Amino acid sequence: MNRFYEYIEQVESGKIVTGKLIKLAVSRFREDIEKEWRWTFDEKKAEKVIRFFELCKHWKDRWAGKFIVLEPHQVFYLCQLFGWVDKETGLRRFNTSFKEVARKNAKTTESAIKSLYHLVIDNVTGAQVWCGSTREEQSRILTNDAGQIALITPILKDKFNTFKFNDQIKRLVYKKNNSFIAPLGADSRTQDGFSPTYGVVDEYHEHKTDAILNIIESGMGAAEQPMIDVITTAGFHKEYPCYTNLRKSAIEILKGIKKDDRFLAMIFEMDEEDDWEDEKNWIKSNPNLNVSVGIEHLRSRYTKAKNEGGSKEVDFKTKNLNYWTDTVSTWIPDDVWMGCNLYERDLENYRGHDAILAFDLASHIDTNAITVLIPVEERFEVFTYVFIPEDTLQKRMEKGEHALYFEWVKDGYIVTTPGNVSDHEYLRKKIQEITEIVNVKKIAYDSWQALDIVVRLTEDNFNLVPYSQQLKHLSPPMKMLQKLILEKRINHSGNPVLRWMASNVMVYTDPNENIRPDKKKSSGRIDAIMSLIMALGVHLNSLLDEDQDYYINNELRTI
Repeated sequence: MNRFYEYIEQVESGKIVTGKLIKLAVSRFREDIEKEWRWTFDEKKAEKVIRFFELCKHWKDRWAGKFIVLEPHQVFYLCQLFGWVDKETGLRRFNTSFKEVARKNAKTTESAIKSLYHLVIDNVTGAQVWCGSTREEQSRILTNDAGQIALITPILKDKFNTFKFNDQIKRLVYKKNNSFIAPLGADSRTQDGFSPTYGVVDEYHEHKTDAILNIIESGMGAAEQPMIDVITTAGFHKEYPCYTNLRKSAIEILKGIKKDDRFLAMIFEMDEEDDWEDEKNWIKSNPNLNVSVGIEHLRSRYTKAKNEGGSKEVDFKTKNLNYWTDTVSTWIPDDVWMGCNLYERDLENYRGHDAILAFDLASHIDTNAITVLIPVEERFEVFTYVFIPEDTLQKRMEKGEHALYFEWVKDGYIVTTPGNVSDHEYLRKKIQEITEIVNVKKIAYDSWQALDIVVRLTEDNFNLVPYSQQLKHLSPPMKMLQKLILEKRINHSGNPVLRWMASNVMVYTDPNENIRPDKKKSSGRIDAIMSLIMALGVHLNSLLDEDQDYYINNELRTI
């Protein structure tokens, strides 16, 4: 146990350089070990897992055939995960582990051996370890690693049967008690007898929903000491559940904001104030620096990031420094977008003001949006209204898609309409309500799927303006919107649905640098953004009309 306590002391003294969140993990252990409570730290069980790991061999790369030697940060993590137990039952304390670290820091190898440890040492008859990912092909990587390690390790090689697919091990069976390790992807067929006792969720940042995690967790009801083992690097999508749910909870637990005695969190990242270009800070995200991650490799990647910028810089920061970033092709970075969360307000605050309204009917069976744009001196107020059919919402949740929809409905940011298709009469009434508050000068719309509501609104004597979706018509207002956001001259009050849709927008650029949203490549719904762009486009056109009217109505003067 010397390595375990030495790591704690060296983190506390600063001899080992770590980020604040690892320091908090060390402090959490210090506090927990002093408590008089249900749990105890069993050093013998902690030592047992270390011995098991170091009896296993590497199976690939330059270490192939060599026994594994754990680094101090790994000893600290594994001893806690398997050493904390219930005083009365001896069962493990932690049932959820969240580990986030930059690439090539051995997290997949760790999880492969943890899975083997569960089968061999926990020795549960019929134990099931499922490796979950967005695709079964990805899940087979971890399953194959576990199998290859077992086959090359002397104490394990005769204890397992392996079953292959395309030269990869896709199922590893522990013969003694008929336990196994197998892959599970979002695209996997339904598994018979699915009853996981240990589940690994790999690269959680890629998961659009928490469906895989929920499938594994919900199947663990019969397990005596179940474990959900979540491993990931940082990613691009801050609206996905890794960032919004699990990572957020992990940080709040480490900071003491939330309490969950059964959740172990280890997040290796640089601190907000750290300079990402200073290589002295890189070890915070790469605890295996100069072991499995070479400093020269990082330097080479950094040089390309600086020289080429764009996607190379984003990829280096995200994968090698464990930064949560926005993709380079994302339209507006999230921190810039949220810089326009200027203040809270209500539409009633602008009663009688002139306004432009636009609606985007993106689909009969999905979300539709209305945007109200109100010019106020040198800025613009934006109000967003999003609607979804009740049946569509239910189907999305049944498929495990976008759990945030329910939160947004509950908080009033999305309104459900009756039935299984968009209720245009409901939208018409909402537009009528808005026009009773503000003076809607014009209503912009995309002609696609809009005939029904356009006819009804025309009967109501509204001034409707069809807005072309061609590049030449979308580029000016989209560029104008970028400028307004950068200058913080637009206020959206942090509307979370509009924020999510802004993060989904991918941009098409033509050779003349005209731009428009690329609906095919965008990662999710963008109809609220489309309606905002159209509203701003109508506003810009109105200004041009006013200029033309001035010259038409005034005689030219000769000097």
